Amino acid sequence: MKKGISFFIKIFLELVVKRMVKEIEGEENIPRNANFIIAANHINSWDHFLIVLALKNRIKTIYFVAKEFKNFWQLIILRGFYFLTETIFINKKEDRESLLTKLANYLNKDKIIVIYPEGTTNKGNELLQGKTGVVELAIKSGKPVIPFGILHKKNSKKKILRIGKPLYFTIEKEIPEEIKNNRENYYLFLRKNTDKVMREISKLSGKPYNYGD
Repeated sequence: MKKGISFFIKIFLELVVKRMVKEIEGEENIPRNANFIIAANHINSWDHFLIVLALKNRIKTIYFVAKEFKNFWQLIILRGFYFLTETIFINKKEDRESLLTKLANYLNKDKIIVIYPEGTTNKGNELLQGKTGVVELAIKSGKPVIPFGILHKKNSKKKILRIGKPLYFTIEKEIPEEIKNNRENYYLFLRKNTDKVMREISKLSGKPYNYGD
């Protein structure tokens, strides 16, 4: 995140975002001297600020991953903001391995990567099936995944942010050959571990996850 915008976001967090939050639970689960991947459910655009609020002392190291905009007004209005916050956009023309390598390089430079595994905003009562990218990145980088659950109760105007314990996954070079070299087995391996992340998000967000075991 660029230096100038991080200063203004800190002010915005104190004056506006704090008023929207009822409580933040599980802050002790955030590694203090290490970098990691955040996996959170995604209700709306305010989620970005809630996550940054929990990590306000490390604001300059936070990078969000987002899909490229298609809507014209999103391009006009939001593109400048995302440029200043140095959001990492997923380019569909870029191959998956290159994207994962790029994100892993950020993590290796002591950055924090935020991913919404549902792949889109979801205001429904149930979580969508998680995309496997978050686990693929954890495997490639060797960094833990910290599950975040954002809960917005109907009878309250304020949100609750719950932070779970770090989840660790087998690093790429230690995955058995019979899994790594078989496309179907490898997908099942990724799917099983992705569902594990999503079930943790489910517990934290209070939204059921009706996939996997």
